[in-house]
Amino acid sequence: MKRRQLLQHLALYSGGAALGLNLLGQRVLASAGADAQYPIFSGHHFLPRAKRVLFIWQQGGMSPYESFENKSILYRLNDTSPAKYKGQCSVACLKPIYPFAPQGQSGIEMSDRFPHLAGVIDEMTVIKTLQNFAPAHPQASNFLFTGERLNDKPSLGAWVNYALGSDNPHLPGFVSLGGADNISNGFLPSDLHGVYFETEGNALDFLERPERISAAQQRSAVEQVAQLDRLYAGRSGDTKGLAHGNVFELAHKMQSSIPAVLNLDDEPDYLREDYGLNDDATKTMGTNLLSARRLLESGIRFVRVTDPGWDHHSGLDTQFPVKARGIDRPLSALIRDLKQRGMLDDTLVVVAGEFGRTPFNEGKIIGGFGRGHNPDAGIVLLAGAGIRKGSVYGETDEFGFDTVKDPVNVNDLNATILYALGIDHMRLTYELGGRTFKPTGVGECRVVRELFA
Repeated sequence: MKRRQLLQHLALYSGGAALGLNLLGQRVLASAGADAQYPIFSGHHFLPRAKRVLFIWQQGGMSPYESFENKSILYRLNDTSPAKYKGQCSVACLKPIYPFAPQGQSGIEMSDRFPHLAGVIDEMTVIKTLQNFAPAHPQASNFLFTGERLNDKPSLGAWVNYALGSDNPHLPGFVSLGGADNISNGFLPSDLHGVYFETEGNALDFLERPERISAAQQRSAVEQVAQLDRLYAGRSGDTKGLAHGNVFELAHKMQSSIPAVLNLDDEPDYLREDYGLNDDATKTMGTNLLSARRLLESGIRFVRVTDPGWDHHSGLDTQFPVKARGIDRPLSALIRDLKQRGMLDDTLVVVAGEFGRTPFNEGKIIGGFGRGHNPDAGIVLLAGAGIRKGSVYGETDEFGFDTVKDPVNVNDLNATILYALGIDHMRLTYELGGRTFKPTGVGECRVVRELFA
């Protein structure tokens, strides 16, 4: 077909929008497979422990003192101001609000806000010493997912997508459920951007092909757009067009693949009940985590689930139980479900906020109970992919404020996630403007091999 004929043919459909893919393609921006497009790096540096990653982001930062950090000194000093401590002498200490008890055969201490999670704690490692490089949410979140303070860098999921691509040619390699923050491709090719799925209603808009366009017409138009992109890239040397073509190709495939993958009606009633889909308190996270399992099972390499609402400067006594209940049952169901399917052996589950909270009652200033930000010691839960079972890693001081043994900074965590996938974070690089970039920023970091059995 000559160029003029092709343009006339496409014009009949009013440009890309009439393909039924233009808006979906703009929304998708995801990988069609690293092997064909990114020959600079594809495959593994060494034997992987994990095929896939599920990262559950407790946005705002879960309080260690109401979950896994039971410090006796806070009971003695409750509602009193200790000797000056990191400039906080004017703020009264706040003891853990909820009772703690050892759980599982491992005897890991947990608050009673997580009764279901206590039943699977022997499958998990609890890190108590996550350190960030920023005390404010936007910068700390950037560090957690990109390794740097600035918000224009590629997210961890995009790096994984760049390295390994999707394991299913009909699905993207990186998907986000519940939030679209920190899923950018940054300076990496645009088709590595995370695909954001809605958690209520349709996962993606524009999934249905317009009635006036036949399947054959749509398929033909997608192929012709891809030909133009390849022609442009070949003549100009600009590979951005290839990413554009991949987006529309994948969008076309997703019109048939996504509705089936996210159809939770296929799940048995007992499993829907186990995830808490029949309870308003757990329905949102239950739906997200069950959907995440189906996405991972279908070949998506990296799924990020956002659980907002953990920033408890006040209302710790009223809001924390709601958040804890919301994740407790679905997360425990997920661990059991993955184990029963044999997927826990090669799926790395990560649960983390951007930082921890202070041992002081910030809420007292405005009335009630609440804790401020603490970038020096946060909680991370890990499970699967050879992670040690029933283990605690890292120690904090008597207040739980400072790390005194085995710190794990956010770049250490990301380097370790990549290590589980068989990727060396120092060798996964991208050249841009004369600089060599890697997924763990410019600071020093390490793979925490001690976390693995």
